[in-house]
Amino acid sequence: MFNFYWFFLHWSPIFFFIGFLSDLEFCFIFFSNLFLHIRLGLESIFNDYFYIKQIILFFSILVRILLIEILTQMLSFLL
Repeated sequence: MFNFYWFFLHWSPIFFFIGFLSDLEFCFIFFSNLFLHIRLGLESIFNDYFYIKQIILFFSILVRILLIEILTQMLSFLL
């Protein structure tokens, strides 16, 4: 007779670990795509509406600072 108690006792940590890793992978992929989408969208808007290279560079730096701030706020919220 197959003992389900032994099976669940020994295999549940393995399944939990696999689920935890897949959840982390989903969060990593989701947030990296979100940040990439924000950066590319804002930079394309700046390139379309501003024609002076110094202003475009300034706004690109501001977008990178914005993404770093969003990332730190998300990490402080999640951790």
